[in-house]
Amino acid sequence: MLLGCSKDENYNEGFRFTEVIDRNIEHVHGLGYTVEKDEIFVATHSGLLKYSNWRWYETTANKHDYMGFQATDDGFYSSGHPYTDSDFKDPFGLIKSKDNGETLEKLAFYGESDFHHLAVGYYSHAIYAINEVPNSKLFTGIFFSENNGETWKTSKLNGLTSKSISKIATHPKEAALVGISTEEGLFYSTDFGDNFQKISKTDMITSLYFEEEALLFSSIADGDARLYELDLSTRLQKKIRLPEINSNDVIIEITSNPLNRNEIVLISQKNDIFLTKDRGYKWKQVVSNGKVGL
Repeated sequence: MLLGCSKDENYNEGFRFTEVIDRNIEHVHGLGYTVEKDEIFVATHSGLLKYSNWRWYETTANKHDYMGFQATDDGFYSSGHPYTDSDFKDPFGLIKSKDNGETLEKLAFYGESDFHHLAVGYYSHAIYAINEVPNSKLFTGIFFSENNGETWKTSKLNGLTSKSISKIATHPKEAALVGISTEEGLFYSTDFGDNFQKISKTDMITSLYFEEEALLFSSIADGDARLYELDLSTRLQKKIRLPEINSNDVIIEITSNPLNRNEIVLISQKNDIFLTKDRGYKWKQVVSNGKVGL
């Protein structure tokens, strides 16, 4: 079932993206490039933002609180809550959009669950969900689906020793590959999360993102943020040069452009957003302290 704009969303005006003149980002819940275009989408507490051709845009309707936002080659998956006075049930459960948020398709657990932590393969569309509260089909734990949420299997989580999880991510094409960032390190599984091993040289991992050949992840050490690239075939890791990030700030979101992996975007906990087109040689700050449309 598709969920579209209702009358109280200024339906006559229609859904579209308009340029942002002045706005503050309060909470970021996801980041990614959708539909293989050079456009960056940021999911926030009050709707989607789009960064295209060095300009920011926001939607005129459907300003939902998108949680667990995951961009794919044909749109995005998400969870979360409807905007105030919406007719949509709260919470969303698992939803999908193929038109950048104009309509939302109910996939599973509509009105039941709010998944703060989701991972979806960019091309495979394999879904991993951390379920913190039991619902009609799932108990607590990590589950995966390879058929858009129709059926789910349990990840056994052998070897995952940390109880504190910050992010979960999966490979864009290989559904069995999944990683989890924790306060004790980076944990990696090659069998749908049944067995994990710690593969990082550092402990406090704050975010991660899979590319085809590498896994990008961020950490914090001595109060400073770090960014690494882990080669999936050799398991060797190397640092990627970072922009000037405020002391005691951490990276909470990472993505790269599927059409150009040298193009990386970072978001910090203080809502600074940085973009590089040459894999870290030069960075441009496009948002400062959440201020959009400067």
